[in-house]
Amino acid sequence: MNQRSFSQNTDDVDIVALWRAVKAKKAWLAGVTISAGLITLVALQFMTPLYSSQTRILIEYDEPTFMRPRSESGNSSRQSVRLDPEAVASQVQVLLSRDIAHQVVKKLKLENNPEFNAPSGPLAGLKKILVAVGFSSAPTVSAREDRALDVFERRLTVYQVSKSRVIEVSFESEDPSVAAKAANTLADIYLTWQQAEKLQQTKNASQWLNSQIGTLRKQVENSESKVEEFRSSAGLISGSNNITLDAQQLSELNSQLILAKAQRTEAVARANLIRRMLKEKGDVASAPDVLRSALIQRLLEQNVRVRRQLAELSATLLPSHPRIRQLTAELSDMRRQIRQEAQKVVGSLENEAQIAGARETSLRSSLEELKKDSSTSREFQIKLRSLEREAKANRDLLESYLARYREASARNDESSVPAHASIISRAHAASEPSFPKKGPISILVAAAAGLLSLSWVLARELVTGSYANFSWPPTQPRHEGQRAAFGSNEKPVRPGPAPAAVQGKRQRRVRSAASAAKLVASECTGATAHNLVVTSDNHRADTAQDSLELGRALAATGLRVAVVDFSGSGNGVAGLAGLSNIPGLGELLGGSAKFENVISSDPEGTAQIIPSGMLQSDVLAGNNALQWQRVHNALKQIYDCIVVHCSISGARRLLHSMPDHPTTLLLVTGESADAELAEQVVEYLVRDRAAPINVLTYNGARTAGDPARVGAFGQAAAVG
Repeated sequence: MNQRSFSQNTDDVDIVALWRAVKAKKAWLAGVTISAGLITLVALQFMTPLYSSQTRILIEYDEPTFMRPRSESGNSSRQSVRLDPEAVASQVQVLLSRDIAHQVVKKLKLENNPEFNAPSGPLAGLKKILVAVGFSSAPTVSAREDRALDVFERRLTVYQVSKSRVIEVSFESEDPSVAAKAANTLADIYLTWQQAEKLQQTKNASQWLNSQIGTLRKQVENSESKVEEFRSSAGLISGSNNITLDAQQLSELNSQLILAKAQRTEAVARANLIRRMLKEKGDVASAPDVLRSALIQRLLEQNVRVRRQLAELSATLLPSHPRIRQLTAELSDMRRQIRQEAQKVVGSLENEAQIAGARETSLRSSLEELKKDSSTSREFQIKLRSLEREAKANRDLLESYLARYREASARNDESSVPAHASIISRAHAASEPSFPKKGPISILVAAAAGLLSLSWVLARELVTGSYANFSWPPTQPRHEGQRAAFGSNEKPVRPGPAPAAVQGKRQRRVRSAASAAKLVASECTGATAHNLVVTSDNHRADTAQDSLELGRALAATGLRVAVVDFSGSGNGVAGLAGLSNIPGLGELLGGSAKFENVISSDPEGTAQIIPSGMLQSDVLAGNNALQWQRVHNALKQIYDCIVVHCSISGARRLLHSMPDHPTTLLLVTGESADAELAEQVVEYLVRDRAAPINVLTYNGARTAGDPARVGAFGQAAAVG
């Protein structure tokens, strides 16, 4: 068995073995953790503390009215504009600008402060000596300012407070008063810079508006003079309400025409009414126009009086009485007179209708003539309105510029220009340093050192397989093979409690492969094929020869035997049998080869051999596990015994993948095998397996120079 076999199957991790390794190193882990924390704490005592002070600035929006559109500047109830995050982020960059930082450095004279002007770098001390002895010149003022400015920028932190328009300016210094002054001075210079920028914008706007106003005045004068000249030349004289005379005349004639038409219609209707009443011999006295006649009113009064007298006399006189006849004749005469007078009223109304009709005709002809005259001036009116619109636009723009110019002229100094920001919290000198936080940093370093140490112990256990995971019977190695497996500096561990027995396990030790074959052959009597898993207690020992000999011995008893190379060692079993360059189990599980292509006959016996081929490390994971189950089921239907050659970790996986199948585990030990350690290997392989299993151990074939040690089991336990 070679070293590669232990790295191919790493899904099963022995948690108990890892815990034992950690317990064995707990003193070392504690020492590393505590030492790292103490060293960090001592180192932090020699560091110069830094004090931090913060100033908070609220970003506002107050754009000058002359910078807004006229519709917004005239609205007294305007709402404040909401700043977007990009606008606040832009102000953060302004606060971080080098120009503002340079002003702070000059105002506080930080270039003369040793904290900000001390030479840095590995040659700083040498440069001081050279300057002192005259071999080098002292740094210039500009160089000292640049150095102080670089230190200032490193100590400055500006950021936006989450979900707000507040910017926090934080500054660190060895002197708490310098930290507070620097933060406050930076905020003050920022506000002054904002006011100066807005004042400069106001002045530029005033100058631009002044030049534009002069130009607009000339344009307004020219446009208005063009309107008046065109109105005079076209004869488009305006009357009241700025309406042209033609329009006024059209309106008046139309009104008179409507009135004349109404009068004519009314007169005709009244005359027709009286005429219809006369024709029907009705009471024409009820007509309004008839009643207006004074004669008719007197006749009606006489008619009433005669009727009363006639009624009175009829009570005493006969109808043939002369007085009755006289009164009746008077009534008839009065009716005739009323009808005649009504005829005259009808004639008067007809004359009135004719006069109204004539007036209507005259007005209509005058209106038509005026329409013809006004249609000729329509083009002039269109051009006049165009000139008036142009003049009005120029006049409105001039008025808007004049209003903005007056507003801009009112803000000609810094006191009248508001800033876009305000300081809501000034910095104060801190009483405690902000860096370093000795306690938290020491704890953090100690925790990191502890985690790294623990990771190193676990990684070493997984990769190398330390023997601290197992109980070792003697206090000293029995022979040189044991010392070589541990290493020259490794201390042996006293034995611990023996592992619990596995349910149904029967363990025997045999002398040779032939004896093992006889015992296995006695088990191959059932209807289901028997599994024989062959592995070794030493990763430097190869059990391929043992597996091949067992397969041949079982085949010699008349059994149908298949030898499957599950070690992933290429042509291990197949190479010993003289078979090479043929596909194997890896290609079969991967689907690139079929059964008939991977099964070969043993040249020296009747057994069938399936080489390892390109077997992957995760052969029993995912889809490959399902494929192996199918291959195993197919082999059980054909063969009486299946001999599987594999590594320790592979043997454990196989034993757990075949929980219900009759199985024998053959552990090939070294020449000077340790029975107790062999027992531990067996317990590791069959741990958590509830089904019965036969365990055989014997001293098998060995690679030349093999120290015959069980040390490989530790690596298999850690990796597998």
